[in-house]
Amino acid sequence: MKKIIPYLAVILAMFFWSLSFIAIKFVFRYMGPFTITFLRLLIACLIMPLLYYLLPQRDVIKRRHIPHFMLLAFFEPFIYFIGESNGMLYVQASLGAVIISLIPLITPIFAWFLIKEPLHKWGIAGTIISFMGVVLIVMEVDEAAATFKGVVLLFLAVFGAVGYGIKLRQIAMEYKPVTIVMMQTILGMLYFLPLFLIIEGKTFFGDLPPLQAFYPVLGLALFCTCGSFLLFTFAIKKIGLNNANVFSNMIPVFTVILAFIILHEAVSLRKSAGILIVVSGLFLSQIPSFRKRGVSLLKIKSFT
Repeated sequence: MKKIIPYLAVILAMFFWSLSFIAIKFVFRYMGPFTITFLRLLIACLIMPLLYYLLPQRDVIKRRHIPHFMLLAFFEPFIYFIGESNGMLYVQASLGAVIISLIPLITPIFAWFLIKEPLHKWGIAGTIISFMGVVLIVMEVDEAAATFKGVVLLFLAVFGAVGYGIKLRQIAMEYKPVTIVMMQTILGMLYFLPLFLIIEGKTFFGDLPPLQAFYPVLGLALFCTCGSFLLFTFAIKKIGLNNANVFSNMIPVFTVILAFIILHEAVSLRKSAGILIVVSGLFLSQIPSFRKRGVSLLKIKSFT
């Protein structure tokens, strides 16, 4: 049972992140992207220190590691959310999903080069197959419109996610997930504070949204900022960056399923085939990990 816990954790993280698309779509009626991100991080900053101080054995954060935490938070949530939330304003949702789905394809290359995360043929093949399934799910022939600005911003998000994953893989070997997510949310909130105040603060405080608009933000903070990042960090620590990252292709799968359940949207044969391809690719990518479960993780290049 212990061997499958990391996989259940990363799948649950992706499920929570897929829920965020529905919640954000609702909140966008009342708040801008910088306001939403800042508020969910602010709420998370109240939750994570509490969890940290409830731990029986707390990590002592070493001063020399603070720049690494600052870089981690800079990559994500700061760079990633700036790129994704603004980039999606200029491209169709399908193209945006495909660009974001490049993260599991690009990350292994940089992870192998920078931290010597091993590359496996099964992992590469499974990731490519899973990506093809995502394309099949989200792409429509009449949804190819995009602007250069939007594409650049989305690739900025990809860059942020790749950098975040590599830095997280290193830090996860030294600190508990609660410690990492606490530092990440506090620093991320501080990064977003001036952007929120300068870009959207006047609008927010001048015309406060109704109370019901804050309920989804609370859910985003609890499940998508705290919960998902805790689960994802735990999974990376146990099964490695590449094995955990490929599960991000489950997000459009969960989104389709949730849209069917909540919004009663039809699931076409094309989308059904895409879901099967994504899941098949995920299983294929995990073959090396399944073979090695129970064997200690390979040592990676230290970040100290």
